[in-house]
Amino acid sequence: MKVLLILIMFQNILKNLVFFFALTLTAQHSYGAFILAPSVGYKMQTIKLTDNLDSASEFKASNPVFGLKLGFLSASGVSLDIAGSYVSGKGKATSGGSSTEVEQDFTEQSAAVQFGISTNTFKIYLGYLLMNEAKIKKPGSDVTYKGPGYQAGLAFHLTSALSLGVQYQIDQYNQIKFDALGSSFDDIKNYYKKVDSQSTTINLSYSF
Repeated sequence: MKVLLILIMFQNILKNLVFFFALTLTAQHSYGAFILAPSVGYKMQTIKLTDNLDSASEFKASNPVFGLKLGFLSASGVSLDIAGSYVSGKGKATSGGSSTEVEQDFTEQSAAVQFGISTNTFKIYLGYLLMNEAKIKKPGSDVTYKGPGYQAGLAFHLTSALSLGVQYQIDQYNQIKFDALGSSFDDIKNYYKKVDSQSTTINLSYSF
């Protein structure tokens, strides 16, 4: 219920930001600049799954993340960005209530549209994931999760170009693919009745 309320809040704020951004761009004498911002950081992610037999499993990963944003910043400080990120590393999995951890390879790639408001000292933004895939290399078969998601971020401007930020993300994985069973995605509800995936990212970005 708590996660659902957060998602509804994100959706409402995103709609308001889109409307505000559209008004800003159509206003007379409105100027701005295009921004290109590569970034590097550290992402901490947890994926919790409960299958249809009520068996719970969990996957935790903490790895470097590389990102790139391309966007437009208006004169009034309103921004629209397309943000991509890529993670490659390892994570630890537990299942069936066992405390035994199994190390597994992990990759994730995503692309989001982000709407933000920037001042001289900081920037806040909300994002919606247009593309979001996470792959875990499990024994016998790689498993890929796919679905939309939401982001909320805060970045502090250390200089005119350098920023230190933190981002919270909720994944809504609704499709799954087992490489051993074929190459097509299937509805994740056929295998899991509950999916809870969240992450926190700390990053350093430089804007051109």
